[in-house]
Amino acid sequence: EFELAEMALAVEVTARGFDDIVAELPRIIEHPRGERVVEGVFHQRARADGNAVGYDTIAASGPHACYLHWTRNDGAVTPGDLILVDAGVEVDSLYTADITRTLPVSGRFTDVQRRVYEAVREAADAAFDAARPGVPFRRVHEAAMEVIAARVAEWGLLPVTAQEALDADSGGQHRRYMVHGTSHHLGIDVHDCAQARREMYY
Repeated sequence: EFELAEMALAVEVTARGFDDIVAELPRIIEHPRGERVVEGVFHQRARADGNAVGYDTIAASGPHACYLHWTRNDGAVTPGDLILVDAGVEVDSLYTADITRTLPVSGRFTDVQRRVYEAVREAADAAFDAARPGVPFRRVHEAAMEVIAARVAEWGLLPVTAQEALDADSGGQHRRYMVHGTSHHLGIDVHDCAQARREMYY
């Protein structure tokens, strides 16, 4: 119960840090290295309401969002672009959170941005629906990837059908549009149990 409460607190404080970022977007846009301002705004929340950040904050705006784990955070945050923020607060008990969100810098998505955002949200919803006691951890990722494959196939971005892309022997053409895992273990370390045996981790 203590651990669950601390993890819930870490998530709550992290969410407040995201609210801070949204509130500061006008100031962030004004700065030539707005990504650094995003990092600073989140760091202030982490230090004020927790122990520290749980890991290096990713503030990836525009083309930087295409880099996996962009932490240089030295670019501008430009209206019309999207910014991907991946950040977590470590509370005083050392339990940490990890939230990733993509925000429209202008406050509204373009039609294409909205289409991609909704596909990702649909994949996340599928992952949440798959997360049940007793279900293999890997099933959460598989549920999300089924949605991603279906959407990119629907948009004509695959040379094969979604089902063929999902086939383990096909090469997974849909993976070029989502090159990372859906989720990971969380606790005192932001990748808790990452040293567990491979078969147990999955």
